[in-house]
Amino acid sequence: MVQHDVIPARNRWANRLALGAALSVVVQLPGCAWFRILSRADEEPRAEPWSLQCFWVDRAPDESQPVGPRDHGTVLGEDPNGRRIVFSGGLEDGFLRVDHTDAWTVERGREPLGVDGSPMALERACRETLSRKQPGATVETERIAAVRPGEDVAVPIAF
Repeated sequence: MVQHDVIPARNRWANRLALGAALSVVVQLPGCAWFRILSRADEEPRAEPWSLQCFWVDRAPDESQPVGPRDHGTVLGEDPNGRRIVFSGGLEDGFLRVDHTDAWTVERGREPLGVDGSPMALERACRETLSRKQPGATVETERIAAVRPGEDVAVPIAF
């Protein structure tokens, strides 16, 4: 008669639990690594600063298009003197953490903005920029974000 080794039931369950715990750790490790990669700060200093981008939408009624906006687009936000509004700060967790808000021109670089850099002031600057760029149009600011020239990514702003 052949005798088989019999593993008691409690040892089988303990082995299964240990195997399950080991597998869950192995599965979660790459996720943690990706999270670390995606949440790291912006390490490369750029010559061009982050700029205020205003997303606009035209919701005026149109007989040919009864549902949805008639038109939409973006424009770079400017102060009342026509200087581009820019930010200094760094990327954290997919947001631009704003340390300082300035006005910027190619000729003179960064200068004091002269107005508050709060979200409400930036939305007001977007409305004023839109009224200068598209006079008489029935457009409204949909949202604001930060962009850099040459990059096709609009980053949410955190103050």
